Amino acid sequence: MTVVSGRLEAEFRALTRGRLPHWGAGVAFPEEGRVLLRPFPGLADELPRTARHEIAHIVLHRRIRSPAPVWFHEGVAMWLRASGGWPTAPTCSSRC
Repeated sequence: MTVVSGRLEAEFRALTRGRLPHWGAGVAFPEEGRVLLRPFPGLADELPRTARHEIAHIVLHRRIRSPAPVWFHEGVAMWLRASGGWPTAPTCSSRC
């Protein structure tokens, strides 16, 4: 996976192929395994959350074998962005 951040605006538009609106802070290209992030001045604290959201799209694309609906991808990505990270795998207790 490749994550690119902090590009000049013209270069960013070229890299996103015009697919990111002017207000968008990031975009994922799951088939390519690439995330592009646009840091906005004064919103540096948003960058990690945006990165989690976009990386979630890449991970879901790699882990789900059949196509999932867009609402599922966006829901998981939004949840991960808000929750602060990936859940940890459950561990087996002595009762397993």
